[in-house]
Amino acid sequence: SGEAVGRSGIEKLCDTQLQGIQGFASYIANSRGRRMQESEYTSALPGSDVQLCLDARLQALAEGAFAPGAAGAFVVMEAQTGAIRALCSKPSYDPNLFTRHLSHHEWTQQFSQQAPLLCRATQALYPPASLFKLVTFAAGIEEGIISTKSNFYCTGATTLGDHTYACNRRGGHGRISGTLAIAHSCNTPCYEIGKKIEIDVLGVYAHACGLGERSGYVLGEQAGLVPSAGWKEQAKGERWWQGETLAACIGQGYMLATPLQLARMFGGICTGQLVRPRIMEDEPVSKKPIALSKKTRRFLVGAMRKVASIGTARPLHALKDFQIAAKTGTAQVVGAQRRLESLEHGLFAGVASYRDEDPLVIVAVVEHVGTSLPAIRMAEKFLAGYAQLRS
Repeated sequence: SGEAVGRSGIEKLCDTQLQGIQGFASYIANSRGRRMQESEYTSALPGSDVQLCLDARLQALAEGAFAPGAAGAFVVMEAQTGAIRALCSKPSYDPNLFTRHLSHHEWTQQFSQQAPLLCRATQALYPPASLFKLVTFAAGIEEGIISTKSNFYCTGATTLGDHTYACNRRGGHGRISGTLAIAHSCNTPCYEIGKKIEIDVLGVYAHACGLGERSGYVLGEQAGLVPSAGWKEQAKGERWWQGETLAACIGQGYMLATPLQLARMFGGICTGQLVRPRIMEDEPVSKKPIALSKKTRRFLVGAMRKVASIGTARPLHALKDFQIAAKTGTAQVVGAQRRLESLEHGLFAGVASYRDEDPLVIVAVVEHVGTSLPAIRMAEKFLAGYAQLRS
């Protein structure tokens, strides 16, 4: 149909509001079709405006943070209100292409590679990787398995039965505190928690942080996956193994989340409230307390600040006038057939406050880059541009 109606996104959601009412005129015509007089006339009524939360300047900064040819997602959200100020998915496409007929060749050329029609910020699912370690530490503290003062000894690997689970540093981190373990993304404390916690208990804390469930975003989203013993029995027909809990504790295995869910989770940890992401300004602010104690959240935020100053996101330390709490990760890709596709996704998530402004949550995901550095550099580039806008 050539009818001008909203097919997706805001245009579909607010189609009635945007359409208005068509006007019409009736004429009396003679046998030759010549109009003789007007018999009826109704004026058209324009549709009403829809104001989005997106900030054009921040959207441009977010778009410009991607390297040429990169695939991934970038989300900027107000931590307190859930207002989405920038939301990008790459590769993207020109929507004006759909105002005319597309040939088969054009469709194949434009849309068969890298799924540009997929909104990676809300619909793509990624292993949360080391970003999930915050949930694991929260579960360990709240369940009394560890404390905020616990120290660990990392040799570079942990064993469970006949299996060995490696740390991200082959030679190990040696004696390390929980705060520095998060800062340097040491796997060992998470493995130790994984040996003593049931997957269903870990799942309770993942859900408490907003994972494994939809956030209420009005344009639709994937729910992600927080695995459980019952889920695996039903989906795979197999029992759950404790070794799989160790993988889950570092955000690998079956665990999946959207970038928007990760933004909500990081905002919740830093503010104490899980907020519903908003894309339209007239949506009411909706939030609920995150089910973590203040002591646990204080520990996590302190560790995340170390991530951005001396840890895996230390390039951000050069930014002036910002207070940043962050976490980085590299998500393993399973089942890839080609070398490039087998490279890990790079992830960054953080909460940044510029001077005395309210905090912004920033999440960057870059596909198949093998390291978190490209995602960190995206956040750094965006924040530097943000500071220029505010100066």
